[in-house]
Amino acid sequence: MAEPHDLVEDLESFALTFPEAWPDTPWDDRVVKVRKKIFLFVSRPDSEHAVATFKLPDSREHALSYPDAFPTRYGLGKHGWCTVLLGRVPVEEHEVLFDFVVESYRAVAPKTLAKQLDEQLSAESGRRQRLGSAVMKIGAVLPHNEIGTDPGAIRAYLQGVEELGMTHLLIYDHVMGVDPDRPGGFAGPYDHNVAFHEPFTFFAYAAA
Repeated sequence: MAEPHDLVEDLESFALTFPEAWPDTPWDDRVVKVRKKIFLFVSRPDSEHAVATFKLPDSREHALSYPDAFPTRYGLGKHGWCTVLLGRVPVEEHEVLFDFVVESYRAVAPKTLAKQLDEQLSAESGRRQRLGSAVMKIGAVLPHNEIGTDPGAIRAYLQGVEELGMTHLLIYDHVMGVDPDRPGGFAGPYDHNVAFHEPFTFFAYAAA
């Protein structure tokens, strides 16, 4: 999960990959321009709040639905500019902010450059798809022995796994015959007293 000020840096870095985009500091503001026009305002590193401002002709209402977001001051709001406090944006919506950067660029850039951006993003998407199978994915294993049956503890664990960016969760099913007193005995990290969670029921709870 990106911290708000780190998210500012990520949004600016993303914007600077666009055709003919460049950073500027007019009026002591921190902006990214395409040619001579601003398409992104971001807060300075020493600002109290991490903030980004976009021009959103299509997604204005979505941006303003975030807590404490507002139409940009100095008359810019009536032209589609929205200011968003990044620390108030839900984690699951962080990717949407990058879509806002794209929309803002398209709203400001000449059509030829907007077309170049579309081609660039399409090529990058295809490259990511081709490389997807080669990218390392890190998941977690449900700690059956330790987690118990408290719904609050399970919820906290699942939220922690999600916030760490894990791509998957492995859950083992219970194997019959793990009683150490059975004929032939049994030696393992668990026995019949460990409360294994039924996988389908558990995943249904996790998805709810």
